Amino acid sequence: SILCCVAINLVRVGLCSLAAAFRGATVTATDTNPATLQLLELAASRQGLSGVETGLLDITGRADQVELDCDVLVGADCLYNKQIAKGLARLVDRAHSEGVQVMVADSVNIARDEFEDELKRLQREYKVKTVPLTFTGSAVGVDMDVTRNVSVAVYSLRG
Repeated sequence: SILCCVAINLVRVGLCSLAAAFRGATVTATDTNPATLQLLELAASRQGLSGVETGLLDITGRADQVELDCDVLVGADCLYNKQIAKGLARLVDRAHSEGVQVMVADSVNIARDEFEDELKRLQREYKVKTVPLTFTGSAVGVDMDVTRNVSVAVYSLRG
């Protein structure tokens, strides 16, 4: 099973979770916002996807109490502030120690340093690969395409 973790909005938690469910995984999608999770449940239902569960999760305080009943933990574009970055680092460190495969990717680059600093404080070795990405798509209005250049950091834990 896959735990898609601590994303901030439907686009990220939703796409990660729906894609995994589409490929046959049992998914627990988490967020701090119940409305986001309701939209995800609706999207899964409309697409006929089973195996998608949702749950409220706030890792900013007690990452040590999060139940890790999963094979894979995914953190996708969720390093939006210092508290979330530190909480995610503690959670993925614990998950990795318990044998859970961890996948973290970040393209927002707001609290990446805090995430890495916390991993270092926890003495967790990691490798980061930076992937440049350019894409064009609608932004504020559907008739307004915007080209964006982002740098996606993909983390893998060691040790």
